Amino acid sequence: MKKFLSTLMLVPVVLAACGGPDIAMDKFVQCLDEAGAEYYGAYWCPNCQRENELLGDSKQYLNYIECGEGLAESQTDVCLLEGIEAYPTWRFADGSELIGFQGLEDLAAVSGCALPGQEDASFGPVVTETAGDE
Repeated sequence: MKKFLSTLMLVPVVLAACGGPDIAMDKFVQCLDEAGAEYYGAYWCPNCQRENELLGDSKQYLNYIECGEGLAESQTDVCLLEGIEAYPTWRFADGSELIGFQGLEDLAAVSGCALPGQEDASFGPVVTETAGDE
């Protein structure tokens, strides 16, 4: 019985190692979405492909706008109206914009979202107390 329970307890670890759902990445990407992130890309864009690989299956939680022509899900008209000229382009609710491949650290810095695995991290300004502050 103990052997069975030990084996049963290893199943989630094995599933995670074999490509199971990445909950930390899901939370990060959902936070990006809550920060108003809009991700404009094109299927033929090498930097978009790199960004997509980094985001993995969690990309499904983003407001992704496909700007490349010829796909059923293409929203080329939206991209033109928004003045998107380079891919990938990230826009946030506060008006900030990032152009080109970003990586998780840059996206975290602009959005205030904690990096995957660092959900308890604080991204706000560091406040230090000086003598006399109370």
